[in-house]
Amino acid sequence: MRIKVKIASADLSRQWNQLVKWSRNSSVFHLWEWGDVLCLTHGFTRYYLVAFLNGEVAGVFPLILVRSYIFGNKLVSTPFCEYGGPIVNEKFRTKTERILVIKKLLKRALRLAEEFCVDYIDLRSPTPMVEALLFDMGFKRFRTYVTFQIDLRRPVDIIWKNLNKKTRNAIRKAVKKGVSVRKVDAVNFTRYFYSLYLKNMKRLGSPPESCAFFKHMFALLDSHMFIAKYLGEIIGAILLLTHRENIYWYSAVVDDRYRYLNPTNLLLWRALEWGSERGFDRFIMGRTRKGTGVYMFKSRWGGKEVRLTDYAYFLTRVRKPADPYYGTYYYLSKVWSKLPCQIAMRVGPIIRSMMTL
Repeated sequence: MRIKVKIASADLSRQWNQLVKWSRNSSVFHLWEWGDVLCLTHGFTRYYLVAFLNGEVAGVFPLILVRSYIFGNKLVSTPFCEYGGPIVNEKFRTKTERILVIKKLLKRALRLAEEFCVDYIDLRSPTPMVEALLFDMGFKRFRTYVTFQIDLRRPVDIIWKNLNKKTRNAIRKAVKKGVSVRKVDAVNFTRYFYSLYLKNMKRLGSPPESCAFFKHMFALLDSHMFIAKYLGEIIGAILLLTHRENIYWYSAVVDDRYRYLNPTNLLLWRALEWGSERGFDRFIMGRTRKGTGVYMFKSRWGGKEVRLTDYAYFLTRVRKPADPYYGTYYYLSKVWSKLPCQIAMRVGPIIRSMMTL
């Protein structure tokens, strides 16, 4: 049995996506196009590893090289999302073969890290099979988050009954006050979405993505947008990505002046209805930190809480992860929230590309 690992070029993108789209353990962020979005927007270099077993694609491992004097040089799998790490072909291989493929991919990643003199490798919530191998290879736990996964295979009325009472009341209030929600073409509403997004990121004290990031996302990935309107004005929106049987909640934006109308609650409910009607299995609510206000909001939607753990392999000194809730990042966040939107729009994407949170 011979396993060979190489860095994938664009001509392997079709085979790469075939494996990702088939694998039940993959995410939308394992797709080749997610790397396209990152490289086109931020100028990153990708080192996407492909493992061949007896000449057949047996596994893939997306890695993005990020260089920063401030936050360190790193290989990330994958930036600006909660999922990454190796994915193996489960259909034709025994468990022993799959483990060997994963080990080969991880070892090749370690050699790449040494070659590029990075400070560490950052793996976002790898699959359970990958997790089981990481400690023996020198990886350490790096960050811990949670997400909530809502089962969409149930009838809509059952999904509704499983919502927290406060959530149901917030949805009813939005409808009663005259908020309306509809699904739109994300490309045609980029300008409206991005305007609200900039204001929301300023309020949160977080560097924003560029508008180009979302344009590339809408063009290359299966993106879906719902908007909320009140008295003819767009007051909120949510951005979803779909892959296989899953819906991923990527972003939500709201006009602060109308937050009291609970547009986000109605937006999410309409998205759940849409997903259930179209036969999706799960609605994945994105990562969050336990104990935060966002965590409390997400916990009220009747989903299953799932732990998300990031792992790192350090080649230099052990680093603390960039954390917007603590230390230097907390104070920088406070300063950032005071900047005018025009400055944030120009400088934010540069800082964000270095942090890769």
